[in-house]
Amino acid sequence: MTSSRIPMEEEDIYEEMLRLIYRRSDNLEIQKIKLYRKAVSKLKKREKLLDVGAGNGILTKNISKYFKETQCVEPQKVNVEKMQKYNFKKIYHIGIEDFSINEKFDLVLCSHVLYYIK
Repeated sequence: MTSSRIPMEEEDIYEEMLRLIYRRSDNLEIQKIKLYRKAVSKLKKREKLLDVGAGNGILTKNISKYFKETQCVEPQKVNVEKMQKYNFKKIYHIGIEDFSINEKFDLVLCSHVLYYIK
């Protein structure tokens, strides 16, 4: 799989632009990303992230850059297909009720998931 990484100079410019947008925005999605980034920065260890109910992976992508490895659980096929473009270690196409894993994670993200559990 080829990576579509942005050259470092452009990535630095992109990150700075995002920081400026975040500081000046009242958009709820941007505020959530800011909150998650702040929480992640306080973790002692940032090796492994598990996002349960990752949706289309946009929030996961923004947080995953702070971890060495990211895995996702998502029941919707359309969302699993959208996440294929990100460099996540593993994407499990399964519902949370049926998901089981014997690994430890430094952060398990369950954003907007509980109301889907039966």
